[in-house]
Amino acid sequence: MLPRLFLALLLSAGCGGKGKLVELGVPEPPSANACDERLSLVLAVSSKLVGRTLFVEVVLDGGSVLPYEVQVDDGGDRGRVELDVRLGEQPPEGVTVPVEITAWVEDGPVDTLSLEVALDAAPRINADADGDGFGGPAGLSCGVAVENDADCDDSDPNINPGAPETVADGVDQDCDGLDDCYVDVDADTYGDESGVIQASASCADVGVSASMDDCNDGVAGELGGGIGAG
Repeated sequence: MLPRLFLALLLSAGCGGKGKLVELGVPEPPSANACDERLSLVLAVSSKLVGRTLFVEVVLDGGSVLPYEVQVDDGGDRGRVELDVRLGEQPPEGVTVPVEITAWVEDGPVDTLSLEVALDAAPRINADADGDGFGGPAGLSCGVAVENDADCDDSDPNINPGAPETVADGVDQDCDGLDDCYVDVDADTYGDESGVIQASASCADVGVSASMDDCNDGVAGELGGGIGAG
């Protein structure tokens, strides 16, 4: 669960028929990290509204209306309600999300508040996207941070510096820039399974091969499957 941001929104009730029944205001511009999934909006309401039903509508960035119907609790010298507002998926770059809040009680006027939630840029970390304990290159990410950046493919948990290498499959599983290839003693482009060394990922260098079909790797004229060269 990603961290939640708690915002304090102050509401006050008019008395004696003067002023608005509910007035919304914010003490300071709210902000959050771009990795936060939700905003926990804490509404501080006049104690005169304790026990009443407060109707609230929240609109994030011009999107769908998120309706709430909550009972005002006793928060000491004020009433209190809390709304769990889902931010949705946000880009890791810093953005500003406009928020529109509308609140009213059944017999009172409708009051609105416009504010902006500044989403600070996500941290620049070596994220471990595939969960194999090795991180990729540092970048803006909401992932789990690790201390290294040695993973050459952070989308595949089977590829990392600690992974076993598969012979001649063209994939660098252990991130050393090489692949395990079959030794080709007679340099006829066929090797056998008796010898394996590290070479380029293509196993196309002289003296190595991606094939293990040479039945006699000491004789260049005897190729894969025992077929003669001439």
